[in-house]
Amino acid sequence: MSLELRRRLMMQQLDKTPVPSTNQIIYQTRDGKIIDFSGICNGTMISNEIVGEYIIATFDREVTTINNYTGNLNIKYVDFPYTCKTFSRTAFDNCHNIMRAILRAEACSLGDYCFSVFNGVAKITLYATKPPVRRANAVGSNPMSQKPIIEVPKGCADAYKNSSYWAGYDIIEMS
Repeated sequence: MSLELRRRLMMQQLDKTPVPSTNQIIYQTRDGKIIDFSGICNGTMISNEIVGEYIIATFDREVTTINNYTGNLNIKYVDFPYTCKTFSRTAFDNCHNIMRAILRAEACSLGDYCFSVFNGVAKITLYATKPPVRRANAVGSNPMSQKPIIEVPKGCADAYKNSSYWAGYDIIEMS
């Protein structure tokens, strides 16, 4: 099976996930283990629920900020609610196995090294119609890393390609 076919099949599977509410983060790990997100965001995690292959972490309030995550490095999929607008420096820097990250906020800020290393096929989906501010080393900046595919809203690819923040990335539009 070609790399491109494996990439398409993986992306089709990851597109069949639930959508987080404002107080949830949906994720999946390579080893199937539950993650304790307490301390990395502005809320307190109150539950983890397994739904098919995915885990829904529920918090006591709207999730708006993600700080440095140093826990399970096997995280491979993460989906943040539209209220989550700030990804601090090194937010997911140690999570080398992330294959897909979805940032639903219309406007967000990505700090240094927040998604800097990708070891496999990776895609970041950004719902922002205006290209978000990104620190120079925020996404796929490690020399040993592959640059992820950046998926953006339909009609916004040119804005991203012409943005100093996102020029040089493989930009595709949502279908």
